[in-house]
Amino acid sequence: MTRYCVSRKASHGLSFLTPIWWSNRQICVASRRYSVAKPAVLCLYSEFQLEEQGMQALEYLSSGSAVLLPRPAPSDAWRLLTCQHIVCPWRFPRYFSEKWDWLQFVEPQHVQYRVVLMDPHARVLYEGRLDPLVYLHPLRDVAMLSISGLSDCVSLTKAMERNAMKPVVFDSDSLKPGAEVKVYGYEAEASAFVPRCVSGRYTGQNGHKQAFAWTQNAVREGMCGGAVLNQMGRAVGVIEGIVPKQRDGDVFNAVTQNLAEHVAMIPADVIKFFLRKQRTSQSDLEAVVTGTALASSCQ
Repeated sequence: MTRYCVSRKASHGLSFLTPIWWSNRQICVASRRYSVAKPAVLCLYSEFQLEEQGMQALEYLSSGSAVLLPRPAPSDAWRLLTCQHIVCPWRFPRYFSEKWDWLQFVEPQHVQYRVVLMDPHARVLYEGRLDPLVYLHPLRDVAMLSISGLSDCVSLTKAMERNAMKPVVFDSDSLKPGAEVKVYGYEAEASAFVPRCVSGRYTGQNGHKQAFAWTQNAVREGMCGGAVLNQMGRAVGVIEGIVPKQRDGDVFNAVTQNLAEHVAMIPADVIKFFLRKQRTSQSDLEAVVTGTALASSCQ
């Protein structure tokens, strides 16, 4: 079972941490062995305001990565996939409530989201707000949001075209253990998040439809919600977290111990099934509307 650690950022913020094991990091902008076009992975920020608690402005809540999906038609909204624990941390009291009592007061109406697209040198290519509607997987740590404003869609499209970026396509073919992968997302560095790519190898999948990958360098804070790509440049999963190392008092089985520091990911078949349900508006998907309690100046 993957366990996550959390830390405070800003005055109220939450962010998922991943342990640091290796001292060096490999940053890959583009590999000749992989697709030439870079995957469009964005940094996603959740912000909130509790006016009834005396908050006068939006504050940082959480952050992570988000994967941009292809549009069925040029006139359609851009859709993004990320983790629920990034956009709805109040749904995870097991991780948060014991340490931050204020989180119990946060509800969807107090929250809004924005995304930033950067090039490999951390230059901002696009920044914009997300639509208030969030689709949630009923069982897995997956959420889908969208960008539907015409000017935002045009700006994002142009930014990707200028920088040879493409939406992420999920591959239905299964990987064999040992297959090479690339892990894309945003890591925290000092006061900013920067795009990162880490090389690794696919490990396998357990009976709970959770897949794992070993990486050459530690995957750190902010990478959750990012993409795991195969050698063809197609996504084989969404990063969910990091398997923790055993600590004093922990009781881990041999399998969990062997997976320590591995990337845990939600495999592509689970993601594709979720997207099909969303397109067909199946009733077991939960949809929440965010930001309704925020002042118009915050929208």
